[in-house]
Amino acid sequence: MRNTYYHLTAQTSNKKLGDKVAASTSSKDTCPTLCPFKIDGSCYAAKGPQSWHWAKVSKGTRGTNDYYSFIDEILSLKKHQLFRVNVSGDLVTDSKGIISKYRLGALKTACETKQLKAWTYTHHHLSSPENLDIIKSLESKHLTINLSCEDRYEAAKYQQEGFNVSIV
Repeated sequence: MRNTYYHLTAQTSNKKLGDKVAASTSSKDTCPTLCPFKIDGSCYAAKGPQSWHWAKVSKGTRGTNDYYSFIDEILSLKKHQLFRVNVSGDLVTDSKGIISKYRLGALKTACETKQLKAWTYTHHHLSSPENLDIIKSLESKHLTINLSCEDRYEAAKYQQEGFNVSIV
């Protein structure tokens, strides 16, 4: 069983996100093995200042391994706050790569409760109908889940199916 860690920064100083944006990081074990950036070593989070933070979260020296304590931290954010979920890391899955609908559901509920403007990206097994169903069923106006696509054809396919997409 994995020992996954989660860290929340209530107000980041990340220049790309801007100030007053909350941001979370999940440990490296949340990233799918099929992520092309993990495979070829080009993941932006594996280099530079974000990599130092991510390493501490992944080792458990920063953050918590209690997911529901992490959700409680999200519930302490200001109402209507911008929230970038998983600057590093990805959605939580089981050992087969299926997204945890209970944990994603708890995240959705927290975002709705605080009326956050939250967004994230995922590389998790987009070919899995179960993952796509979970993503579609748990999106809300307070949590946008973008499918990370590798090319414009894949992005167009998922967008036509009603998903939010990004091309990486």
